[in-house]
Order: sequence, then structure tokens, then C-alpha cells
Amino acid sequence: MPRVNAVNKCRKSPGVCGKCGVKIDVGQPYKYWAFMVGGRGGPKHIRCGKPECAPKPADLTQSEFWSAVYSLQETAFDGKTPEDLESQRDEVAGEQEDKLSNMPDGLQQGASGELLQERADACREAQSNLEGVDCSVDVEGEPEEPDAKDKEAHEQWEKRHEEWLQEIRDELEAALNDISCS
Repeated sequence: MPRVNAVNKCRKSPGVCGKCGVKIDVGQPYKYWAFMVGGRGGPKHIRCGKPECAPKPADLTQSEFWSAVYSLQETAFDGKTPEDLESQRDEVAGEQEDKLSNMPDGLQQGASGELLQERADACREAQSNLEGVDCSVDVEGEPEEPDAKDKEAHEQWEKRHEEWLQEIRDELEAALNDISCS
């Protein structure tokens, strides 16, 4: 992964943010990075100082596989159901298996073939971890919602409910983070 450099106040405009397209003016903060190409840095990737534009791990790799895995991990809780996550995971694993099957037989037994097989196996192995996380609405331990007329009790319930949901998110995140291989 490349090193991300942060500039607190730019002396001249570096251009526009690569994510939101907003022009970065003199005096504004921004971040930039470049991938090594042929022993030298390639073109700069620039992002403005907004938190939502900060580079994520998927942005900092040139590997299609790791970009997909990082994206899966980053977007796991953006309103997706466990079925959506499983579908994405299966898609990533399927891509790796397709690449392996499209290689000549001699290369399939080599280092590249082994790497693709490891990646597909790691994605498939994550299935048991995801299946072990219970995300159903009627999970034991879910706080019961009080009458909406009692504002204070409802605020306390919202806090307990969010903590309960966070526990489920943490379990899902741990399962997704188990996707690891070379």
C-alpha cells in the first residue's frame, strides 16, 4: 500500500478531489498518494479534506481481489442484509475460481494458481463465520421498545437498542475480517 500524505494548508491548488470532484483551493487541506510504477511514483491520487473523501483501504491497492475484499468489509453495514454480504463474498470467490480455471494447466499448478485457490478458499471459509452470526430481528437479548409516549424511557431504549445492534455489527465485522490470505 502506498503512503498517504496529508497537507494541512496547500500553497497552490492541487486540482480537484478524486472522489467528490470539488476543487481544492489555496489554504485548504488535502491528502494524496501515488502507486509505484517502474521504480517511480505514478500519477497522484488527490482527495479533499472532507472525512467522507478520505482514502479507504480499497482505494490504496491495485489488486482487484483486495479492492473487492476491502470494499466488502467497508460497506458491510451500509444497509446490507447478511444475504447481500454472502452474495458479494461468493462473487469475489467466484471471480478467483474463474481466473484459476481460465489459466493454462501448467500455470494452475504454479504459484499464481495456488494464490488464486487460496483466495477463493479464504472467501468460502468466511461463509461459516458469517453463518454463525445471528442477525434475525427476534434475537434473544433485544431490548423491548417502550411506549412512545414516555420520551425518557424511549431515549434509554434507543441507547440500549443501538448497543445491541453494535454487538451484532462487531460479530459480522469479525467474520468479514477473517478473509485473509497472501
